[in-house]
Amino acid sequence: MSSLKIPMHSTSTMIKANLIAALVVVLAMVVLILPLEYDIDPTGLGAAFGLTEAPRWQPSNELQQRHQLAPQRQLRLAVNVEPHQPLYYRWHSDGPLQFSALGLAEPRPLVDASGLQMSGQLLLDAPQRVTLQFNNVSNVNVSLQLSLDGRFTPLQ
Repeated sequence: MSSLKIPMHSTSTMIKANLIAALVVVLAMVVLILPLEYDIDPTGLGAAFGLTEAPRWQPSNELQQRHQLAPQRQLRLAVNVEPHQPLYYRWHSDGPLQFSALGLAEPRPLVDASGLQMSGQLLLDAPQRVTLQFNNVSNVNVSLQLSLDGRFTPLQ
């Protein structure tokens, strides 16, 4: 029967390995984490790697509106939407509405639906003006409650 030999590292080898690992951690902290998270760049390498220009978190906007739509009338709300940032929408009404989300750079509607309520999100590749359009297709007044959330700017 053969015996299995397990190699043992010396104490000096273990100390060297731990010192090297600690040096790598400190180096990563100074070169990567400080410039990216705290805008502190003592070596200048963070700027060279583009870490000091990283996008910063910005709070989202929230918009809640109530509208009364007369028979056979429409409501349009335009917003500028930031790229790669979802625009969440939610609406409900007490009567049937046709809803469209129209992008300025899109050849067809981003969303086209009808009903009493809807929720969803729009995610665009480029900054874009989006028009939310509600059409009252009934012969009575319809109340609409609309909520938007995300990175957008309302337009007049």
